[in-house]
Amino acid sequence: MPGGYNIQDYQQKVQSYVRAICRIYLMDFQCFNYTLPLECVDIQQEFDHSLHEVYTAHHRKDIFEHFLQFIRTFVPPFLLHPIANILCILHSSPDCEANIIHGEPMEFIDRHDEL
Repeated sequence: MPGGYNIQDYQQKVQSYVRAICRIYLMDFQCFNYTLPLECVDIQQEFDHSLHEVYTAHHRKDIFEHFLQFIRTFVPPFLLHPIANILCILHSSPDCEANIIHGEPMEFIDRHDEL
């Protein structure tokens, strides 16, 4: 083999390159209903799993924002601080309490999901 590779190393390299190409063209495979190469069959499952994780994160964020809107609407202001303290115990953002009490954008959730 060229470059001093044995056949197994060469096949592993080829397989990794094929998988990289499959990731690049995965949308084309999906849109035009092409059959993925054997090396890439599990990439579809990885892609579906990633989409599910993104959907779940956005869904959690929406639920939390609606919950906070409900709290701001129906809970008297003097009770907002204790509720905010409880909700922010596990969150390390210094903006957490202000976000809950004053209804500022909930960007801290995105930062927390990335950690």
